[in-house]
Amino acid sequence: MIEISSGAETEWFRVQPNMEVQFGLNMADALAKTRNQDATLRMMTDVRLGAGGNAAVEGRLFPHVVVAPANAALSIRIRCAATVGFGFAIRSNAETVVDRLYAVDQLDENGMMSATIRRYQSSSDLLTIDSARTRIDRGASTDEAMAHWSCDIEAWPVLQYLEPISGRVYDDRHPRNLATPPARAVRQAPPLADGLGMATASSGVGAGGLWRDTGAEQVFQRIQVQRESPQDRFGLLHVTFLVAR
Repeated sequence: MIEISSGAETEWFRVQPNMEVQFGLNMADALAKTRNQDATLRMMTDVRLGAGGNAAVEGRLFPHVVVAPANAALSIRIRCAATVGFGFAIRSNAETVVDRLYAVDQLDENGMMSATIRRYQSSSDLLTIDSARTRIDRGASTDEAMAHWSCDIEAWPVLQYLEPISGRVYDDRHPRNLATPPARAVRQAPPLADGLGMATASSGVGAGGLWRDTGAEQVFQRIQVQRESPQDRFGLLHVTFLVAR
């Protein structure tokens, strides 16, 4: 049996000062709400696993982990300190979840711009978590199941875009967000034994994975990005998925 032997719970994964990511349960889509009845999700940092001598995971450090029950439908919120906007991508070793989407919304009270994704870009499929063991029992190879075990999320600045309805072009000299947001409050991660608490050795888990399933209702709007800077990305986050036992 695999157990979480140490790790701290958190509300946000802070990649860099200018990028944060939050995983949650999708309660916006009807089929997702059905999946998520009575479900709970935990985000954890610096997780170490006890696996009864399993060399693949015993004692390994997993910096960013999402723990949720099998079959849960997820949402991913990405937040960046962007002036004009930002682009983002989400990929596992198995497939591309988001190839290239953009956020150009208003700044929040902390001077951050955000986007929430609840589906695959290429299809109206939910983002779901499932057990690697279940997928293998259904015919997936071990390599295929483990390719879904983690994903990478990256974000980068948008420098200029055209809003097709109004025909206006926005950039850092002519930003859409003219209002000056309040000064961003300084936030610190909670100490290891405080904040949202520590995991204990009784936290039984199994290898999970990010998989697609039908039922997403999210619709994307269109903009025309004219200049962006992927080489100057805000950050890159690597996330591992575990299913709760």
